[in-house]
Amino acid sequence: MKKIILFLLLCPSFLFAAEKEYYHTKINNADVYITSLKSFPRDNSILIIDNDAAKYSKKIFPNGKYTTNTNIVIIKKGKNNILIDTGYPDTINSLKKALKIAGLKFSDITHIIFTHLHFDHIGGMINNNKPTFPNAKI
Repeated sequence: MKKIILFLLLCPSFLFAAEKEYYHTKINNADVYITSLKSFPRDNSILIIDNDAAKYSKKIFPNGKYTTNTNIVIIKKGKNNILIDTGYPDTINSLKKALKIAGLKFSDITHIIFTHLHFDHIGGMINNNKPTFPNAKI
C-alpha cells in the first residue's frame, strides 16, 4: 500500500484528465484508476501577490488563465475497493461512470479516503439524501 500512496503523491497523471477519460495502472497487484469528474476554468489574475504561492501561480500562469480538474482515484486490491475523494454533488453521474470503468458500483466501495475536507472532495458522499456509498468505511 505504501507504493500505491507514493505513486499517487508523485504521479503527474493528475494533470492528464482533460486529455484522456481515465488513467489505469497496476501497482503491487492493485488496479489503480485516476479520472477527472469535472474540469473548469480558473482565473488567478485577481490574486494579490502577497505570498509565495500566489507569486508562483502568477509565474506559472502569467495571463492568469488555466483549467483545474476535480479528480478521484479508485484502487482495487483483493476484496478492497478504495475511493480517494468523492467529488462535488453534481459529479455523481461522472463518478458512477468512473466506477463502471473500474467494474464497480457505489455499493462495491469498501473504503473512502479523503485528501482533505473541501466540498469538491466530500460533496459526493450523499446522493438523494442517502449515503452514496452504503458499505464504505471512511
